Amino acid sequence: MSERLNEQLPYCNPPQDQFELEIDDLWQLILQDFENQELHQRLILLAGRYFLYDRVAKHYGHYLSQHPEHEAGRQFQKEVITASTYSLLQRDPNARKRERKSFRIIFPLILLIAIVALIVAGFQYRSIKKNLIAQLYEQGIKAMIKGNLEESRAFFEKVKKINPEYRDVAMQLAHITEMELERENKTPKPAAPGNEFQKPSPTKQAADNHDRDKQKQEKDPS
Repeated sequence: MSERLNEQLPYCNPPQDQFELEIDDLWQLILQDFENQELHQRLILLAGRYFLYDRVAKHYGHYLSQHPEHEAGRQFQKEVITASTYSLLQRDPNARKRERKSFRIIFPLILLIAIVALIVAGFQYRSIKKNLIAQLYEQGIKAMIKGNLEESRAFFEKVKKINPEYRDVAMQLAHITEMELERENKTPKPAAPGNEFQKPSPTKQAADNHDRDKQKQEKDPS
């Protein structure tokens, strides 16, 4: 045993006691059968029992430096680091206090950042909404000027749906209704089918005869 305690791995300090030696011996077995998960789990358990996570981590680190593509080795290294961190928290009574203190400091900061982000998002939303309403209103005015009353009404209806009190949108809609009624009254109604050559009414015929007689008398006073 004393002779083996003096053996040294190129990336590790020589084992100082039987615990480190047991870790190194088990690592040699793992190197011969690296896919044997039972050996890896046993190594991690021994590391926790002897508080030698740092030595085991060095073994995995050296192996991964030579085999960086080995996913299983990387996974076992993560387990060692996680177990080591948990072990330190359990052994150090002040670690949890520091963790809670850090949380009390970080949480209000995260909350403040979230509130600022919400405020900025609210301003951006109102700005986008304001620009959209202005664009719809302007398009409605342009369509009205061109005489496209139906298109103009559609734009103003969208404006009213977003903000019923925006500028004079209600008055513009009423003005479009008046223009539509005026346009409808000016449009001549087509004659009913079959009535294109209706006889003039008796009143109109009598008035026409009176006008013709009057014109004859003016031409021939005798």
